[in-house]
Amino acid sequence: MAKKKPDEAKGGVPEYMATYGDMVTLILCFFVLLYAMSSIDMAKFAALASSFSGGEIALLPSEGGSTLNDLLGSGLMEMPALESPPEAQSREYVEAQAEMREMVSELTTYFEENNLFQQVNVELGNQEIIINMKESVLFDSGEAVLKPEAYPILEILAAELMAYPDNDIEVIGHTDSDPIHTIIYPSNLYLSCARAVSVATYFIDGIGMPPLRILPYGRGELMPVAPNDTAENKAKNRRVEMRVKSRFYSEREGE
Repeated sequence: MAKKKPDEAKGGVPEYMATYGDMVTLILCFFVLLYAMSSIDMAKFAALASSFSGGEIALLPSEGGSTLNDLLGSGLMEMPALESPPEAQSREYVEAQAEMREMVSELTTYFEENNLFQQVNVELGNQEIIINMKESVLFDSGEAVLKPEAYPILEILAAELMAYPDNDIEVIGHTDSDPIHTIIYPSNLYLSCARAVSVATYFIDGIGMPPLRILPYGRGELMPVAPNDTAENKAKNRRVEMRVKSRFYSEREGE
């Protein structure tokens, strides 16, 4: 009986390798595209977006070259126009910053003339004015009722702020790390919130500021400006902070 011939081995790589190789190639192309898109030339991208809005994109520089519209048809969706960051070029932003610098100058002059600059600190931030008022200017220790001598200071401050009606105001209460446990104020957070509300309420009810302009809240001992290791540093942390927002910032947040 003749012996059965063994099956001949097929030449080349196994069949599954072709599919596997295609898959790996596609994955490689995908990640190359992701890498290429991670760094966008805004000028080129703007030109590309502009061409999408009404023109055709030539894939080849020659006059007879194919276009993306020819290849894909006319079903392209119009891309939205690119807008440059308003912070860099907005006239309103520049005017808002100028107003804030003027406000800082006027407040600083007032507090210096009235010998209050050791108790009230004014500084200009990126998008806001920060006014820090020590606890001793506004409140007795452990209390959230405004002292009589606090009203003239708040009146002058409010008159200045009323001249800029488009700037929203955050009123933030802060305490030191010494715990407080009373029936009215069971914690520093309660005390800091009550102090912020007292100042905000006076601005609204006593001065007539629009309520929507003012946001009071408390942070307790969570945001100290100095270590709570000495009586002097603790006094720095017991404060009411007013953050007067840029008009530009306020308008954008309200949209």
